Amino acid sequence: MYFTGTLIYLNYFFFLNKKSEKLFLKNSDQILENKKQGKDTTSLEYEIDVKVYHLHDLSDDEAIVIDATSSKEDYEKF
Repeated sequence: MYFTGTLIYLNYFFFLNKKSEKLFLKNSDQILENKKQGKDTTSLEYEIDVKVYHLHDLSDDEAIVIDATSSKEDYEKF
């Protein structure tokens, strides 16, 4: 895999390919914009959490141990 960029999330560095990097940046930009407008960003933040579980190659069961609000459907959705 060819790594092209980094994303800082919760003080960790993740190496991402261009496609993944664009997805994270899109969500991050949307979160920042929504926060400026006083909108709820919980669902967008959760989507990033699930993507981070994928980056770490966690199974859906492992993700549920970390975040009890996760579901197998959410894990497969994102």
